Amino acid sequence: MSNKSNIYLFNSLRSVEVEFNKAESLIISRLLDMDNRLAFESIDTTKNLSREFLNIFNLDSSNLWSQIDRVCISLRESASNQIYILSADQNENVPDNILINGYSCVVDENSSLMSLKDGEIRTYDDVENIINSFHSSGRKVQRSIGLIQHSNIQSGLTMPLCRDGKTFGFLFFNSTKLNAFKNLTSQDYSILCLAKLIAQKIVSGTAIKLLDNDMFEAIERRQNKNQLIESDLKNDLEKLCRDYLRRDFSFIVDAHLDEAILLPHRKYLNAVCMVLKNVHSVELVSSINLKLRITEDFKLKTEMTFNPSLESFKYNGFLGSKHESSILDFEVSNIGKGFCFSLKFEPVVDNLNYSVGL
Repeated sequence: MSNKSNIYLFNSLRSVEVEFNKAESLIISRLLDMDNRLAFESIDTTKNLSREFLNIFNLDSSNLWSQIDRVCISLRESASNQIYILSADQNENVPDNILINGYSCVVDENSSLMSLKDGEIRTYDDVENIINSFHSSGRKVQRSIGLIQHSNIQSGLTMPLCRDGKTFGFLFFNSTKLNAFKNLTSQDYSILCLAKLIAQKIVSGTAIKLLDNDMFEAIERRQNKNQLIESDLKNDLEKLCRDYLRRDFSFIVDAHLDEAILLPHRKYLNAVCMVLKNVHSVELVSSINLKLRITEDFKLKTEMTFNPSLESFKYNGFLGSKHESSILDFEVSNIGKGFCFSLKFEPVVDNLNYSVGL
């Protein structure tokens, strides 16, 4: 139900024909000015990038760009199919939107989104056609697609953000009008190309700041699962600690997961390593006990205790619900001889493909 094309190839073939009108020239000038202003700004400024795009596109009501009602920029967890909204904004035409900053979901690795290559764009003309395709095949409507429809969005366009041949994020444009991106012109492709390159340059620096590269390089060598698999957890944690923390730990896992949960395997490994990395005197530990429980508010609660027990220790990392140097969202608290930390998860209602796409 979606179409793909390549902005670089289109520009190359038709660049000699391109003449910009006044409104298009103004958009290009404003984009270049935004690029100069934001290139060296902070993470907080980067989170406002979607609003900057939206303000520029809505300057004139006479072209395609005035039909854009929502802009979203998402990061992709390294070598994974977990995506996280870094920046999202919309105008008054998009009510009840919950796909905002901080929203995250697991995306089917075989989806059209994850198959996008550098320079390609993905468009859809009518979200109702996508919904109907799920119904006709007897599948449950994917959650994020349902949220898109609930927000009155009808059509959309997506471009991957890439660095060194790897996709680290996505740039989404949405419209409450049908077929908003159906008949793209040479001028439109040129502006898309510029917008992508600007977002790619600005966000790539933020992506590096938000991710612990050493940790994720080690995690890339571990398994890429969408669900927490108890049988593999012990071995993967021990291997990851050896790769990343350069330490040999023995893990004892006591897991009581009565429900199926949608929490990426690698995200949980990341959380455990982040806590261990910031525990004072962890070098005295040889064995680690993990007790996993699901809470009523859909959190995976983990009690981490040590053997031998540390008589005096402290956590040197961030204690709270957000960690500015990581895409993880979790809380850490002391429990006497160890720590307790919780991560949000989503219950699986049918299968792993239910929350595909944005």
